[in-house]
Amino acid sequence: MSTDSGPDDTDTMNHTRNVQIAIATLLITICWVSATFAVNLIPCPDCQRPVSVRALMCPNCGCPGEAIAAAARALASEESRRPDNLLRVETDKGIGWALPVVMNGKTYAVTPIESVAGADTVSLYPASTNQLVPYQAPELADDAALVRFPITDTNLEYWTCAPATNATDAGQFWLIPRSDTPWPSVTVATTGRPSNVLAFLNASSNVLAISSTFPRQSTNVWLAPTGRQWRPMQPVAFRRQTRLLVEALATNKEITAKVKDTLSGELWGTSYLKRVAAQIVNGGEGPAAGGQP
Repeated sequence: MSTDSGPDDTDTMNHTRNVQIAIATLLITICWVSATFAVNLIPCPDCQRPVSVRALMCPNCGCPGEAIAAAARALASEESRRPDNLLRVETDKGIGWALPVVMNGKTYAVTPIESVAGADTVSLYPASTNQLVPYQAPELADDAALVRFPITDTNLEYWTCAPATNATDAGQFWLIPRSDTPWPSVTVATTGRPSNVLAFLNASSNVLAISSTFPRQSTNVWLAPTGRQWRPMQPVAFRRQTRLLVEALATNKEITAKVKDTLSGELWGTSYLKRVAAQIVNGGEGPAAGGQP
């Protein structure tokens, strides 16, 4: 007895296959459309349910498309006016981050020294725009791996600098740069220690310390301990001295006598830079960056 499928069986199989293909195509299309338009959803101004910014009306409450479009424009305008609380530091060496901070009544962009060490050019921008932020000559913490640039930009949201009252204050809140969002900002984590931590806050969101990895250590530098001095430094001198240290630290070979003589004879701009140089000359990797909270 023959087991070959007849014409009717073949037609049925082809029809089933076509239906399956059509269903699969429909599902893929739905997923693609959902993914494409999910980013264009806003809360309906009347019922607060998600609705497309292109909708003719809200499918839930019937709110007209004109009101939805107006709400979308208002949200976009509000986001564009939101001041940044994070600065992008662009140099010929790479990109880093700085915090706009109020210290003793004046405003600064404060960053770990490694963000700008050895760089020929330094530019500051709000994290979400390319609007250049003017700054004055850098000031270095005399005893720590911190640099601050005097700025006067009024379109920034400034953090407040506060001295820590005890070591536990700085270990509870971690400030992390977020560059994967439409408007790069910062986020605060309360558990663990993220690898890209920028600063440490107290319960009132005041900055207590900034993280630094210079020279080759991960340390939390107190921002405003009692008696800290900041030294103004001309950009040319800062660039030359930090480049000397960066190049000496980067070598995998033994430091030559010439390099040691150069480091030993330099008139360093701060006590911290001088201590780093002395550690390199003596075979170490440099001092701690200003205190571990």
